[in-house]
Amino acid sequence: MSQARKTPIYGNCQVYGPDGKLMFRCLKKRANWYLSRNLAVITNEDPFSIKLTFTPKGKGESMDVLKLERKNQCVVCGTEELDILTKHHLVPFVYRQHFPTKSKNHSSLFIVPICRDCHYWYENNYARYLKEALAEAYSAPFNGHYDVEKNKALGVIKCLKQYSDRIPKDRLKFLRDELKQNLIDFGLYNDEDLTDFSALDEIKLKLDAESKEKVTYSHGKTVVSRIEDLNEFEQMWSKHFIDSMKPKHMPDYFFTALKNLVSEYS
Repeated sequence: MSQARKTPIYGNCQVYGPDGKLMFRCLKKRANWYLSRNLAVITNEDPFSIKLTFTPKGKGESMDVLKLERKNQCVVCGTEELDILTKHHLVPFVYRQHFPTKSKNHSSLFIVPICRDCHYWYENNYARYLKEALAEAYSAPFNGHYDVEKNKALGVIKCLKQYSDRIPKDRLKFLRDELKQNLIDFGLYNDEDLTDFSALDEIKLKLDAESKEKVTYSHGKTVVSRIEDLNEFEQMWSKHFIDSMKPKHMPDYFFTALKNLVSEYS
């Protein structure tokens, strides 16, 4: 999460089924995994393509547009510097994790590459206010504890302690702000100095002490349970990101796929 990215977000190796139909694209590492186990054979070097030698259970990506080549480029500013690219979930994971399985089938559509600076700017200047509005609209305050957020906070603490001397200053600020917000949501922030390792140790002890039996409430789950139209919810978050950040490099397929989803769910 904090270290420079070494692999692209999107892998464009083509994976075909035994019937010769394109199933999905993947990173070279995953393609090599199939090859090393004799589960596939190379059919082309450029673009790199493999064909599975067994009949898979699934049919691959559920949407044809997700089988297209995708650029490893910040959709906002256009940078292609791999070491500063991050994955951005247009619909925050705090909500999407509670979606029914059918609605998760196209989840990769709502993940786009974005650089650290643009990511930080959106989360802290736009997304947080929409979350607060949802908390008020659906009577789902940020005062609950649940494993995903707690583990995320613990992961940030570990990162800050082990890698703070290697993390860029802007990324350090982003991580500390993110941790502070999580701790506020948990009701565990008392103006601690998040640059102080001993303070981080005390916070970790508090988080570890949280009993799983007490995990009875989730902001995200509460909001999703009260949403009548999840497709509209996805549309709302996508529009919010686009209106707020005005991404100049959003791929055309995204807007096409979004229209198809509206037709599918209407």
